[in-house]
Amino acid sequence: PTLSVGSASGSAGETVRVPVKFTGNPGAMGFLFDINYDDDFLEYISFENGGLLSDCEISGGSGSLKLLSIEDSDVTDDGVIAYLTFRIRDEASGELALSLVCGENGVCNYNEESIAVKTSDGKITVK
Repeated sequence: PTLSVGSASGSAGETVRVPVKFTGNPGAMGFLFDINYDDDFLEYISFENGGLLSDCEISGGSGSLKLLSIEDSDVTDDGVIAYLTFRIRDEASGELALSLVCGENGVCNYNEESIAVKTSDGKITVK
């Protein structure tokens, strides 16, 4: 299974939306991971539930977001966990990393068994 952050592009001052996805799902109910970004060049605006999970919370800001979700039972589909919206700050240029960090017990199933996941980072390219 893989947790991934998508990529997007935009000009300074614009907002961009990136998906956070879970694929290769063996059946999982608990998710806890971080998405880190450079607060000097990106401003976190909001998140929208992507539909894969019924309940999803994001907290933080200032360079690090924490996503938490605990479902009532294992979810077995692949899909989008959340969409994140960022504003590209006026002084931004080049490629801005969106790094996903998931600890050893960051994803688990209904039986509280840890699921080893790969992570795939995203980026925002400033036009």
